[in-house]
Amino acid sequence: MSDNTLTIEISGTNYKLNNHEKDYTEKKCRKLVNHMSARLKESAFVSVKLTKIDPKEGNEFLCEAVLTMPDKTMAASETAPTLEAAVDIVEGKLQRQIRKYKTERRNDGALRGGIMARIKRSLRRR
Repeated sequence: MSDNTLTIEISGTNYKLNNHEKDYTEKKCRKLVNHMSARLKESAFVSVKLTKIDPKEGNEFLCEAVLTMPDKTMAASETAPTLEAAVDIVEGKLQRQIRKYKTERRNDGALRGGIMARIKRSLRRR
């Protein structure tokens, strides 16, 4: 773990991961922190499972990732010809899900009377 507190677990199925692949996957998962609030960073957990499909020919990789936060669980999976491509696509999917989650939370706060709604109400009273 580095300075951000996102916990990452990487495992391989039908495939022995080398250090380069583990580092690459971890680097991509760390990018998810850029889209999270401080509260989410502290309690988020990412589990990545990398599977080699058809190990005899070795031509397909499956990447499944589950991002667990206190009040939401997000999952993404993708099959690609290379491990790096599968990880890249899954990272993009999770980033979009996080942005959508943040937008929903922000809109929910505005509808129930978030901080801006309270400020506007107090200014109207004067």
